[in-house]
Amino acid sequence: MTLTSMPGYEYAEGRVMWVQEPFPLTELPSSAGSTPTPTCMVATLGCEPYYTDWSVHGVVDVYDDSLVPDITANIRLIDVGCSTEDPDSYSWPLEVRMAAVGDVVQVDSPGQYGEVLADLSRRGVEEAIVQPHLEGTVVKFYGVVGTTFFRFYSERDRKVAPMVWDPGMVKEEIEKKIEDLLIFKEGGVENTLTTPKGLVVTFYVDRRGRVLCAGMTAEETIDEEFAERFITNLKKIKFVEPDERYAKVTYTW
Repeated sequence: MTLTSMPGYEYAEGRVMWVQEPFPLTELPSSAGSTPTPTCMVATLGCEPYYTDWSVHGVVDVYDDSLVPDITANIRLIDVGCSTEDPDSYSWPLEVRMAAVGDVVQVDSPGQYGEVLADLSRRGVEEAIVQPHLEGTVVKFYGVVGTTFFRFYSERDRKVAPMVWDPGMVKEEIEKKIEDLLIFKEGGVENTLTTPKGLVVTFYVDRRGRVLCAGMTAEETIDEEFAERFITNLKKIKFVEPDERYAKVTYTW
């Protein structure tokens, strides 16, 4: 996957990411004594190629903190054994656009109705569906034309809070992996990242012990290169697998 258009994140345009090994995801909480059926197959993005016969996995939902609203990406296939450096090794690209903020809007007044239509028109949207709002639980559904893909989600069921790891456990886990986080190779030479003063990193770990997404703050300006290298290293590390669906982790340097 090549990120071709990243409004607001132009520095990441042209970045190439690889879809990783798919795994089943259960999005709804289980009731007492029962094991819920997996909702769908999902995969994250990574820096190294993962090869498989994708036809056996069916529909795979791809998610990553790089896939922010209103971006465009090209998806291509490549056979195992082909050179990843040769453009002719890849299939013809499939261009996809992520949903943008404002694609679905609740309108509360006639004046706002006109403003919303005008905004959609400015963005090149030629058709819009208007329907009455009904009070009750919000259910969102998604489908892809020409495929069997269809998903629906209840907002009430999806609000599942992550477990929060004990600070002592977090400290132990981070310190065991500190070299993997701060060391990177460039031109065959090992370099060490310098952490900004007061760095606080928050990230989420899924059931496989892999980092889903991460963010950071500090008392001083965080260098863009540091943030990119640090989060790339963080996503390569396997952490303890959470007991719950996913875990929220916070660590202060």
